[in-house]
Amino acid sequence: MSSPVKQVPLAPGSDDEPRPTHPTTRAFFCGVVVEGAGEGELAQDVQELVASLGEPMSVQEAPYLPRSASAPTASGSLSALTDAPSSTSMSRSASADAAVLSEVITELVTTERSYLKRLFTLKSSYADPLRSFAKTKETSIIDAYAAKTLFGNVDQLIPASEGFLADLEVMLAGHGPGVGDVAIKHFRDLRAFDCYKQYYTKREEAQQIFEREVSKKSSTGFASYIDRIKYSTSDPKNRVGLRELLMEPVQRIPRYTLLFRTMIKHMPTSNPQRALLMEADAIASRIALAETDDPTRRAAVMHCLERSVENFPPGLISSTRVLVDCIDVADILIDSFGRGGGSTRGGHGTHGRGARSGGGGGSVDTLQATLFLFDDKLMICKRNPSSSAPGRILAGLDETEKVA
Repeated sequence: MSSPVKQVPLAPGSDDEPRPTHPTTRAFFCGVVVEGAGEGELAQDVQELVASLGEPMSVQEAPYLPRSASAPTASGSLSALTDAPSSTSMSRSASADAAVLSEVITELVTTERSYLKRLFTLKSSYADPLRSFAKTKETSIIDAYAAKTLFGNVDQLIPASEGFLADLEVMLAGHGPGVGDVAIKHFRDLRAFDCYKQYYTKREEAQQIFEREVSKKSSTGFASYIDRIKYSTSDPKNRVGLRELLMEPVQRIPRYTLLFRTMIKHMPTSNPQRALLMEADAIASRIALAETDDPTRRAAVMHCLERSVENFPPGLISSTRVLVDCIDVADILIDSFGRGGGSTRGGHGTHGRGARSGGGGGSVDTLQATLFLFDDKLMICKRNPSSSAPGRILAGLDETEKVA
């Protein structure tokens, strides 16, 4: 039985007015399940229903979607309903995955656009003016250190986002590599997002500075300035305060990992883009944890030792030298003649003794020292006998994360 297509007006009184029609500019992937087709033939009304869904679209026409043998094609969309009923659920699942993947990729691009705009607002409306005002006492709203710490290295975050967005736009237009290629290029090859580690390390101190300055009530102070900038825009939707803008970079890297994992979930395992996204996700996760990489950690150790150890040998400074461990020791020096002179052990003098005790004709001197064991060297340092702190503390090695 034929089921003619009937147009139902949505508004009363408008059924006699012709409505302009426009072609759909967005593709939707649909999975259709028909029960009781019988003998492999579709009823006329079912055929009309399928035809009303629009022209079948091949996955090849969406270059940023994964190529999968299980995805339906334009030529096989109807035959999948009749010739291979057992694969219906598989085709439907592949179509749904492709649709979700397309939406997530689009979300990545659109949110990157808005994120970059907010970075520009943070820099141009807040960071640049406040850092410029802080250069002179007459114009400063907050001091130079507070201005520098509050905004961190926001100037480095903008180029990273600009380059990432440019490649994403090319990918979305279908003229470039896949989303996995773009992600791995910027997270692994260019290491463009490593600059976020530096921004993260100062966030706790920056938050303290923000709260301290906001609490100062003054008509010309920090709180008044940021409120004035916030409400200076004519668009209420773009009225974002400084507190929220400062948190945007903190939240952006975890947002990348969420989007990457959603894409991975809806990609077939055979898609080469999937492995690239998994690697990019692992790198982004480490950045989000603000973990210090090995070269930076080694440089921080060398900086602490050079700053803390008197006459530190410059030849020990190396970007590849690794500090294995350090241990405090006491070298006991014995002078059987009680002269308090030299020692017969290793040529150590008795100057700088940590302790001295003796009775009768002899004396015992103790030299307090710390051994720093590197992977290729051993450094022996004498500790100040007046200090009871261990060598690790005196050398500042417990603060290397702050230095890095």
